[in-house]
Amino acid sequence: MRNAIVLRVSTWFSSVRERLPKNTLRWGVLGTVVVTAIIVGTESYTDYQEQREKEHLAADARGAHEIAKRLGEVIQAEHAALTELAQDPRVVAAVTGADEATRKQLSNELKTRIPNALLLRLIPRGMAQTDPNSTPPLTYASLDLLLKSEHQQQATGAEIHLSGTPMEHIAIVRRVPPAGDPVGFLHTSLDSKVIREMFATVLSNFSPRVEVRQPVLGGLPAILASSAKPGNRNRGAVTVNVPGTAWIVSFETASTSMAFGNLQFLGFAVVIVALGFGLWWWRQQHRVVIGAATFSTTVYTGAIKAILAGEHPGLAQLLPGYLDGPKTVPAPRVLSEGLSGEDVTAFTPAPTPPISAPVSVPAVVASEAAAMEGSIDASIFRSYDIRGVVDETLTADAVYLIGRAFGSEANTRNQNTVIVARDGRNSSVMLRGALVEGLRDSGCEVLDIGLTPSPLLYFATHYLDTRTGVMVTGSHNAPQYNGLKMVLDGDSLSGEAIQAIRRRIEEQDFVTGSGGVQEIEIIPDYIRRISEEIPVSLGTALKVVVDCGNSVPGIVAPHILRAIGHDVIELFCEVDGNFPNHHPDPSQPENLADLIAIVKHEQADLGLAFDGDGDRLGVVDRAGNILWPDRQLMLFAQDVLSRNPGATIIYDVKCSSLLPKVIREAGGVPLMWKTGHSLIKNKMKETGALLAGEMSGHLFFKDRWYGFDDALYSAARLLEILVNANEPPEAVFARLPTGISTPELRLDMPEAQHQSFMQQVIDAGGFLDAEVSLIDGMRVELPDAWGLIRPSNTSPCLVLRFEGNTDAALSSIKECFHDMLHGLDPTLILPF
Repeated sequence: MRNAIVLRVSTWFSSVRERLPKNTLRWGVLGTVVVTAIIVGTESYTDYQEQREKEHLAADARGAHEIAKRLGEVIQAEHAALTELAQDPRVVAAVTGADEATRKQLSNELKTRIPNALLLRLIPRGMAQTDPNSTPPLTYASLDLLLKSEHQQQATGAEIHLSGTPMEHIAIVRRVPPAGDPVGFLHTSLDSKVIREMFATVLSNFSPRVEVRQPVLGGLPAILASSAKPGNRNRGAVTVNVPGTAWIVSFETASTSMAFGNLQFLGFAVVIVALGFGLWWWRQQHRVVIGAATFSTTVYTGAIKAILAGEHPGLAQLLPGYLDGPKTVPAPRVLSEGLSGEDVTAFTPAPTPPISAPVSVPAVVASEAAAMEGSIDASIFRSYDIRGVVDETLTADAVYLIGRAFGSEANTRNQNTVIVARDGRNSSVMLRGALVEGLRDSGCEVLDIGLTPSPLLYFATHYLDTRTGVMVTGSHNAPQYNGLKMVLDGDSLSGEAIQAIRRRIEEQDFVTGSGGVQEIEIIPDYIRRISEEIPVSLGTALKVVVDCGNSVPGIVAPHILRAIGHDVIELFCEVDGNFPNHHPDPSQPENLADLIAIVKHEQADLGLAFDGDGDRLGVVDRAGNILWPDRQLMLFAQDVLSRNPGATIIYDVKCSSLLPKVIREAGGVPLMWKTGHSLIKNKMKETGALLAGEMSGHLFFKDRWYGFDDALYSAARLLEILVNANEPPEAVFARLPTGISTPELRLDMPEAQHQSFMQQVIDAGGFLDAEVSLIDGMRVELPDAWGLIRPSNTSPCLVLRFEGNTDAALSSIKECFHDMLHGLDPTLILPF
């Protein structure tokens, strides 16, 4: 290589010596000698450093293996103790037939046999649930560890959970019994200080740049122990797996060759600057005048010409005149803005320090928002989310302030990492950018999962164990609307919690910081998780038409259903924020017309429809009959209660009066509650309900899932039930009781007026012989019919629904409501 460089320099010198004066030639000879000496010397020293680098790598590898071995020996004692207990007849009996009190008593007795154990749990198969109140808590990360153990004979590795928090612990799971089909599991939580103490003991013998970490899929690694300075964690040139765990030991190799690489670059830079000065002097002697304009000309040859031709990237800017030319500033990169190709970005490590450019938000947002002095339209703060008209009530400035307030509240709860996602609306890119900027200015670290349905945002908060996230979505609303759905420390914000965000903004009660942002990918993990939960249909596949209404579920739903073995026909699955074919709201019959037509044309078994963010499900059979969500809930309740008799099933005030009868007959406890995804989820946590649903199409599975509203997962569960039924879907649906009912009817009103009019309805009363419920609006129950009127929390309208045992009963209840409403306002144009 050195000979080639010398030859190249000699060739360059030969090409220019005939053009230069003698004095210049003398300086050129001297310059050539200097250049050659620098290059040859630098290359020789680089070869020497490369050899030393190999020796350092070998030494670090030996050190990494030694630490990994020592760590593995520590954990092996716990593994051995658990394996022995998993074969104990008392443990087998406890997880197969004993009550909870007996299992706790035995676990307390056996815990002393496991070194460093904080807590031991005996968990029967199929009964694992999170336990946030225990010390340490049983988290969703542990549920995932239990699921892995259930599906593999090989022992799962130890994992660190709740890293960096006061509840940090090491979790280990063992099947009971260790071989064969498990009847239960042992789950132990170990004190993590055993690893840190061992690490500190052996560190003095090895490289000071070492850490023990646990990779986190799609996120930052959890650090168990590190000798690196805070904020300067190594990238690990040498990594070794720790036996019996999910951890790796990582060494950062000191890169001496890098330093001398910089020296080499400096040598070239000095030479180029010297040449540049000489060329500048030569150019001053050769001025060319054309007309009235005077300018300089330079003919670049040899090495300098090669530099400008791109043969030495990065050196061109050192040439004279280069800095005088036009400068090109790279545009900030917008995260997940386009819809072409795969709109799910790969994980990118966080820059250090955190970057501030890659957010799609006008540069004036932060300054303008600060100047607003806390002013914001209070109407966007609804009962269970934030919703408004873009650029009117919901602006980028407003969303920035909401991000500041939400991030500040998250910080007060030690929730420093926030997952962010967006739907496919045209305004969502801009609002997502403003949100991220606000979160980062409050000191939050942002994990951006990009364009994705709302259920995947909820899934990510569980799967990545962050417990906090914000979804930018207008859900089923018209294109001019958008909004935010928020999860904080595992709770979906609603009511007073949402108003608390508004008050923070008005009082400017903000935490100030500088957080980072990373892009991560979650869709493959979500699809994999569902395909692990729902058996693949082999030889019993259904032909299904999937209508996503040009909304974001189109990038996920077809892939899920194919992954579990079904034949999928896609309809309007291309994301288009203008919704050119129909509105993405399957609760309205007119939005199902295209789906019904294609199902009939393709002679499909079933049609499935999703709303704008994938949390509402619509179903039609092969004849085009709509299976409304309250009847879907009947089917799901029968399935869940077949395995969990006595479980609570929650339904909202818009559901059929036949639903609670079906739930009781199946052995469950029905509970009617307020409409609203956040309100339902919080009621499920309060009551321990395993299933819930709304007439709008929101379906919530705590049985075998996480308890959030997820139309994509619900569709997979529906197909599972239909495959197992061994009969056509329409035959299964036909056995579900049905009344004569209307769909959801909407009475549009000016913004905010529908709330005050609802109060007038309640005050008017007038149903003396009926049972009236005021849980949410007013539901009037008669012996043979019922009717509901309630104010929507997402749109400026009143929502009505009616059901009767006969046509006459239905007409009678509708007439009662018709007369009451016209008595309050004769100008109303009623939808019935």
